Amino acid sequence: MPAFTLRFLIKICCFACLTVQVGAQQPFECDGKLYFVASNGPNSSLLLGISKDSSLKAQPVISTVAPDIAHKITAIGYNVRDNFIYGLERFSLNLIRIGSDGIVQNLGVPPNLDQNLEYFAGDVRPQGGALLVIGREPGGNDKALYTINLQPPHYAGLASIVSDEPVRIADMAIDPVFGSFVGFDEIKKRLVKLTTGGNVTSIHYEPQAQLGALGALFFDRWGNLYGVDSGGDQNERLVFFNKFNGTVKKYFEGPGGSTTDGCSCPYRIELYKKIEPEFVVPCSDVTVTYQFHNTAGIPYGQLTMEDEFPPTFVVKDVVKALPSSGTIDGFGTNTLEISGMEVLLDSNFFSIRVNVGEFSGTYAGQAWTSGLPLGLGVDLPSDNPRTFVIDDPTPLTVADTGSVILEREPKICPGSVATLTAAAGGQSYLWSNGATTATTTVSEPGLHWVEVQGDCGIYRDTVLVELATPPTINLGNDLTVPFGQTITLTYSTNATGMPAFFWSASGATLGCTACPNPQAELLTPATFSVTVTDANGCTATDELNVTVNETRKIFFPNAFSPNGDGLNDTFYPQAAGNFLIKHLRVYDRWGGMIFEKTDGQVNDPAAGWDGTARGKRVDFGVYLWEAEIEFPDGKPERFGGDVMLAR
Repeated sequence: MPAFTLRFLIKICCFACLTVQVGAQQPFECDGKLYFVASNGPNSSLLLGISKDSSLKAQPVISTVAPDIAHKITAIGYNVRDNFIYGLERFSLNLIRIGSDGIVQNLGVPPNLDQNLEYFAGDVRPQGGALLVIGREPGGNDKALYTINLQPPHYAGLASIVSDEPVRIADMAIDPVFGSFVGFDEIKKRLVKLTTGGNVTSIHYEPQAQLGALGALFFDRWGNLYGVDSGGDQNERLVFFNKFNGTVKKYFEGPGGSTTDGCSCPYRIELYKKIEPEFVVPCSDVTVTYQFHNTAGIPYGQLTMEDEFPPTFVVKDVVKALPSSGTIDGFGTNTLEISGMEVLLDSNFFSIRVNVGEFSGTYAGQAWTSGLPLGLGVDLPSDNPRTFVIDDPTPLTVADTGSVILEREPKICPGSVATLTAAAGGQSYLWSNGATTATTTVSEPGLHWVEVQGDCGIYRDTVLVELATPPTINLGNDLTVPFGQTITLTYSTNATGMPAFFWSASGATLGCTACPNPQAELLTPATFSVTVTDANGCTATDELNVTVNETRKIFFPNAFSPNGDGLNDTFYPQAAGNFLIKHLRVYDRWGGMIFEKTDGQVNDPAAGWDGTARGKRVDFGVYLWEAEIEFPDGKPERFGGDVMLAR
């Protein structure tokens, strides 16, 4: 039976066993999503999912996973062994298991768990199998760390919290890159480090007094640390931390709800397979490099990796040994097997030498690693790191007569040369222009040939080199823009296919340099330059000069009508740029301040006045206002006036 068929059957059997075990509950997927539990009633919760990419610029996407869970849930964590979320019921302290369908299974109160304590912070160990929860004296400080076995009888092991000063840890999470436990202390408003033995330290972490009740803490799969900052007022913020010093680096709009808790499955192990050279003649040697990237929170041992090559291939020897334990078998055959392998945290790589024999054509193959938990995929296929496709096989092309030259339709850019590359692994090379290396350049169109002497024979090939049509690119006319405006750079070009772009700027910072349409915020005059490269490797360049009108214009409406019709319901400042509102204050006719908003953004209605004071609608009439706006260069400016409120 082929190896891939056997692996497929094993996966089906494992899934069937899991389905029988959990009944109607459906497991989650360990896909890096952040999960957030919010209270939506005295004895109920909703489960939300937060999708976040590696960028700190994109607003997270928030979705509802389960709109109504009839339990008050706390101290949740994600178990990679079965892909379920575990936690405690807030008051009964029953251990519960949550499925992606919102179905909850009650597993009873864990034996030995102190029922006189309160539990808010929790997470599952990165290897799964145990939920860690912190017990707090009612109205007091943290006292104990319990490790609850997620297999019956769910016994809770005890370790005392040991800290130089009292702590109240709101939630904790496990760094997938370093494997360390991080928590947030409500007393000092700062991050702390924990150990499974209950030791707590806060060294290197700075207090963040601006945070409220941070009840949810989680890592994403890039090792970024997030928390949900909530004071229970329905105005949550998703906070991004600098995990090395504990400072808050950025805020995003939060998911809503109150009495929060959070968890994630940021863990993953990736296996990359690279073959060098990728284009050879028969009977050549190639180096196959396998690289594991482990951000699963812990090292994983006793793994097995297999890789099967075409029948003519022969595994010869080791180029770079394994960084950890493992037994390599398969020398002298076409199958590599490594058993008892340990994959350490971060990057691990090793290389072997393989002879391709008399094979010709393109081979694309994958290595497979087995022995991982369900959340990490059980069987892990290798990925080709040279493409953006996930889990795709790694190719190797073995040339024959008529296919020795890599470039099949080479073109010469005007005033330049074309590069021709022959398959590697030859003993000698001879080109039509007299070159004797594997690669040569030609400056004239026409027929060009090569002859390669390999270990298994002589290989010949001919290609026709043609003159390419040069590309053009135009950034348009020079511009004048308002101070602080963000512009998107556009162009027109005759380059076809998927051309590559390289942008540069003086006087401004580009949001990206290799994308088609970068953005830039204009505070000073700037010059932008772009070079486009087409499919033939030919290039064209153009420049754009932008001047800045340094008058700092902020528009404040002179009237608004907060009547709930969705039109002009809020009084807020507007501008061409994205500026900080240090404060916006509104006063009644007697000079009493009835509204204040700080640290908002212009163009954001949420940063404006909705026509209420102390929760009640105010009368129509004229009201005074004053504001302080801080511009991107750090300079503040004050504005003031009056606004008519009409119902």
